[in-house]
Amino acid sequence: MLKVWVEQTKDGRFKFIERYVDPYTEKTRKKSTTLTSNSPQAWKKAQKILDKKIKEALENYNKSDITFGELYKEWYEYYKQHVKRTSFLKVPMMMKHVSKHISDDTIVRNIDEKLINKIIEDMYTFGDLSLNYTKQTKTTLSVMLNYAIDRKYIQRNPALTVKIHQKKVEEEKRRLTMDKK
Repeated sequence: MLKVWVEQTKDGRFKFIERYVDPYTEKTRKKSTTLTSNSPQAWKKAQKILDKKIKEALENYNKSDITFGELYKEWYEYYKQHVKRTSFLKVPMMMKHVSKHISDDTIVRNIDEKLINKIIEDMYTFGDLSLNYTKQTKTTLSVMLNYAIDRKYIQRNPALTVKIHQKKVEEEKRRLTMDKK
């Protein structure tokens, strides 16, 4: 918050104005409030009102520091309202695998392809979970990250570029079953 100044309006009231720097554009913006007096009490009241207005304007910018735990809670409440019961009941089990690698205090904007690849490798490539279950888990994580994009918490979804490659053993099993038919 930079400097407050006052301008008298045509109707005799006083307009208190304050500049601040918009973190998105890095340009100065103004917020104002109009009061009936120019007394020291009015200055203090105007300062409180302007501080609140500027804080609200900057709140969305600070949301980019949302943690994975906060995002999961917010998204899960939203998700439960939009899908069938059977769909949202599966999510906590899938998130147990994800939370082994992404702790609740991880900042969402720091999640990258490398971290998502690590989750997939531990679940499927080097783990014992099925390809289908791993794909469902990745899709669920991707849906959550798309929600974060919609809410302007992050710019892009790192899960979209991650591919899950089928194991050679499973490919051979699939070929053998196809040959038998």
